Parts: sequence; structure tokens; C-alpha cells
Amino acid sequence: MAKPRRKISSKLAQRYSQDADGRSSWEMVDPSKISRLVQAVSSCGCAVLFGQTSDGGALSLVYFEGSEKYKEYRPVDDTFDVWFLDQVEWWEGYAEEKATEAFPSPNSG
Repeated sequence: MAKPRRKISSKLAQRYSQDADGRSSWEMVDPSKISRLVQAVSSCGCAVLFGQTSDGGALSLVYFEGSEKYKEYRPVDDTFDVWFLDQVEWWEGYAEEKATEAFPSPNSG
């Protein structure tokens, strides 16, 4: 039988997305940033898998592009938000680049 989870009372604990067992969780990541990442990745014809390491010490992102996959891991620490936003913004830039290639401006040449 699973043991009941303790309520997270510390704002610091909530910020760093760890549950009562000290495992990292995607639950506390800003849903709007997750949505932005999913939209950008899928608009490139790629996919993203959200996970965590087996010991729960880090969150992971696995990107799939065709038959290739790329893994990213990050411990949930005070730089996690910056790292995740960097992931979002990189994919948004890549999506914009791919859209420009697919539909070039009539004035571009």
C-alpha cells in the first residue's frame, strides 16, 4: 500500500518541485511554460517526453526528431527555472526558423 503524501508547507519546497519524498516533480513547473514548449516542439514535427531520473533527483526532457532522440537532465535547484525557460525559448526560435524555411517571405528573393 502506498504511503500517504505529506502536505508541502514550505514555499521553498513548492518552488523547487519536490514532493514529500524529496523526488522532483513536473507538477510545480509553470503550466504556461510547459504549454509553450509542447507547442513549439510539436510545430517542428518533433515530440517531447517529460520525465524524471530514477532516483527522483532531476527532471528530464527527451526530444524526438525522426529517429533521433536527445536527452536533457536538470536537478531542480535555483537555476532550474532559467534552464527550463531557455529550453522553451530555444524551441520557439527553432520553430520560427522552420516555419520561415517552409513558408519564405515573398520579398526574400
